[in-house]
Amino acid sequence: MPRIELEGNEPGEGGQWTPLPAGDYLMQIDSAEGGASKNEGKPQTLVKCHVVGGPNDGKNCVIFYSHSPKAIWKLRDLAEACGVDYELEELGRNDPETGKPQVKFGMDTDDLPGCTFMVTVKIGKNNTGEDRNEYVKERAPEGADDAEPEERSAQPSGQRQQAQQQQKPAQGATAGQASRGATPGRRTVRA
Repeated sequence: MPRIELEGNEPGEGGQWTPLPAGDYLMQIDSAEGGASKNEGKPQTLVKCHVVGGPNDGKNCVIFYSHSPKAIWKLRDLAEACGVDYELEELGRNDPETGKPQVKFGMDTDDLPGCTFMVTVKIGKNNTGEDRNEYVKERAPEGADDAEPEERSAQPSGQRQQAQQQQKPAQGATAGQASRGATPGRRTVRA
């Protein structure tokens, strides 16, 4: 094996993760990948993102989106907030427990990296009683409702602050509309 050299903390001296304070945050998605929950092995999508702006700028977060039939709305909200296309097919039957119509949901998670969205962060407790973040109310960034998809090119994170300072609105659009995630996702409904 080739030699490796690393710089960092001595073993056992690593920093401890701390949750974000409760509040509203602008996030940029770095990656989205399939996975399984630790405890039960249930399928989920892991969205790795970071805070854009404010005192927590650059702080990394991982948001888990369950593939449970009762959690489809969370992935739909993320798709709409990021302005990515998704499909929602009505299956013509109701859930026996809730009586709500059942649907089939689909989206391409490869469309998510680079997207920005707003999210409300709350503080909850994990199964050992420690504080953890709960991510709720994903939505499009403010002033981002009218941008066209071609206006949604994301800036690489290293150029984020410089681009925000230099960004000029495009013909009546706000500066926030120039980033990916500016329009609600296009929904295709099949009955």
